[in-house]
Amino acid sequence: MSDPRSPRASGAGVVAVTGGAGFIGSAVIRRAAAGGREAVALVRECEVEWLTGGVDHRVVDWDAPQHLRNALAGLDPGIVVHCAGVSARSGGSVAALYSANVELTAELLEAVAQSCPHASVVLLSSAAVYGSRPHTPTVETAPLKPETHYAYSKAMTEMLGRAFARNEGMRVTVARPFNVLGPGEPRGSVVSTLLGQLLSVPAGQTAAVTLRETASVRDFVDVDDVADALLLIASRGEPGEPYNVCTGVGTSVADLVQAAGRALARELEVEVSHPDLRGTVSTGSPSLLRALGWSAIYSLEASLARCFSPAPWWAT
Repeated sequence: MSDPRSPRASGAGVVAVTGGAGFIGSAVIRRAAAGGREAVALVRECEVEWLTGGVDHRVVDWDAPQHLRNALAGLDPGIVVHCAGVSARSGGSVAALYSANVELTAELLEAVAQSCPHASVVLLSSAAVYGSRPHTPTVETAPLKPETHYAYSKAMTEMLGRAFARNEGMRVTVARPFNVLGPGEPRGSVVSTLLGQLLSVPAGQTAAVTLRETASVRDFVDVDDVADALLLIASRGEPGEPYNVCTGVGTSVADLVQAAGRALARELEVEVSHPDLRGTVSTGSPSLLRALGWSAIYSLEASLARCFSPAPWWAT
């Protein structure tokens, strides 16, 4: 599928992306480069092999702060998009989670303050900071009610951003993506679980899909739409402020299943393993982001179809 748009973010200079080999980080690299910007991935040595061929990168040793400062000073980026960290499905220790999501953010912000204080920084947070049952559609002024260690780590990341914006006068903004999907879909998401089951059945046969529950409602947004949003927030967002990255459209897991069937032209039957589970609802308001000039381009079905180009780990 060809890209139906030209990038929307504005601004000049190098775009440095921490975690540039990851799901969202690689999309930011892709979208920045598509807009004619010089995009550089900041990655650990062990992550280099995950980079798509031809991506400019710098290897960063997060255990050596001076190494990070030197890398940033050499690049002199106009924008820094901080996607490095671990997800809610990482499976590691609690200590490692806070180290990756909070300590690394503090190291990055301090390095930016010392090496390229003029740079605009956007921190990747999560809609998880609102808790499992926020008022919907959720706006950025809604109270933060983190429930998991992952959500707490993201709330702490946001506090660091506000502190550096206020005390060091840095241009730091925060992005709160809702449910992200698309090429590179990570292991463990409801989308990868669903599509993995669909693809395990030969074409022409009815696929039996088993999910825990189908009542929950989520706000799904394509990873390239998220990448465009991050670049736009970095360029035009208000320092110290958070921005929801979402479509404002709620889709139940049951409807997600049907959309996946249509996207892959597969007949399917659904079995719910825990029918008594109470579903939760999470949809956001994209009003602030739209005011910056953003709108989602990819439909849910288009995003589901894009999950297979290139073929993900669970489709092989």
